[in-house]
Amino acid sequence: MITEYHDYNDTCDIRLVDLKLDNLPASIEVEGAKLYKKTEFHITLVSAKSVLRSIEGEPSLESLGDEIVEEFKKFITANQIKDYTLLPEFRLLKRGDSKTLVTMVKIDNNQKFFDLLREKYGAKIPDQPTHITIYSFDPETGLYINSAAELERDTHIVDVPELQNLAKIEP
Repeated sequence: MITEYHDYNDTCDIRLVDLKLDNLPASIEVEGAKLYKKTEFHITLVSAKSVLRSIEGEPSLESLGDEIVEEFKKFITANQIKDYTLLPEFRLLKRGDSKTLVTMVKIDNNQKFFDLLREKYGAKIPDQPTHITIYSFDPETGLYINSAAELERDTHIVDVPELQNLAKIEP
């Protein structure tokens, strides 16, 4: 754990973790696909793998991840990144036979952190669309959305009446 709200996992992501959502059925059907409620909810704030694809040189994923975590720790001393707003936008993400349903979120200061990373590495690092995977073909699995291009290419907005009362539970 980086803080009580953030972790850095084995896939080199900094995440806002332990999110609580309410009014979610155990499973839903979207466009003929049965999807299951995820067992946990988080927001990936930055993926070191995604950043690595954008920078020149050959840093290892582990060393780059460690650098990004240190930058994040410094950044959050003056800029909190833990408050988020659920947006009324649900998207079905499809890659091959895998499908997930995400809800888009707005999170304060994440864009500012990406600006810092772009300046530090002198690279065109794409913003990562902030979202929560709420349903998946496998409740233990999600799919990444690492850029606006991936969001546009791999997802589309869907109407999900069962989720009209989706709400976050404040800690």
